[in-house]
Amino acid sequence: MPLNLTSVMLNTYRFLWESRGDLWAYALLPVVLVALVKTLSFWGLAGLETFFDPQPLPAPDPSDPQSAIPVLKLGAVTILNMGVSLVAYALFAVAWHRRFLVGNEGQTVGAAMRWGRRQSRFILRFLGLIVIVALVGSLVSIPVAVIGTSVPIVGLLAFFAIFIVVGHVYGRFLLVLPAAAMDDPIGFGESAKLTTGRSWLMFGIGILPPVPVLLAMVIVLGPLSDALAGLIGPSVSLLLVLILVEQTFTFAGVAAGVTALSIAYHEIGATPAST
Repeated sequence: MPLNLTSVMLNTYRFLWESRGDLWAYALLPVVLVALVKTLSFWGLAGLETFFDPQPLPAPDPSDPQSAIPVLKLGAVTILNMGVSLVAYALFAVAWHRRFLVGNEGQTVGAAMRWGRRQSRFILRFLGLIVIVALVGSLVSIPVAVIGTSVPIVGLLAFFAIFIVVGHVYGRFLLVLPAAAMDDPIGFGESAKLTTGRSWLMFGIGILPPVPVLLAMVIVLGPLSDALAGLIGPSVSLLLVLILVEQTFTFAGVAAGVTALSIAYHEIGATPAST
């Protein structure tokens, strides 16, 4: 099939279904790792109520140093979970890119999920991509904020334009991620050249493949959380179960995004897979 968003989406979910056994094996470690850290951090630092019944935290009182403790605890939980999620994402994404582009490589899942130079390179490129997107978004949003203050309707349309611009920049540079997993020296400039004329395609590949999985997560997780919380009440065990379900859906969505990006990387004509 020609490379278009429809074929990418169809082939993505076909591959995930055909490889569902490997998907579960590869995702098990990152799902459990993130779930355990998130559960323990909410239980030990932020408190169960911040998950089951989140409320806006009052602003710290400068005259009372103790009033800043809840904010600091929640900040520590957020940073810890973001860091662990980033590591888990890199482990899984590199392994799953290679699962699609190379195959099983004759190694165990444990070997495929081992941290090494590829994962470090992947994280650096991912963070570089985020920095570039953030800078572009900030530069474009400055005049938009000025316009939106005086003309609200124009400002609303301009903010939509920011989303399009940032999404296109994100999409044009996405090939650096599978390239990092494949030991391919493609950088941001080369990725932009390879995706010339494919801005809308890469924009769609960058945001749409995980959407069905994430919608399913919203449909399942909300009612499940309400039903179980009402039945047995908030508890550490319930928190762990809900976060395990949440992370299972999350990494299934990550797998969809990684698979779609691997398809684009392969079809656009990037360098041959390494072994």
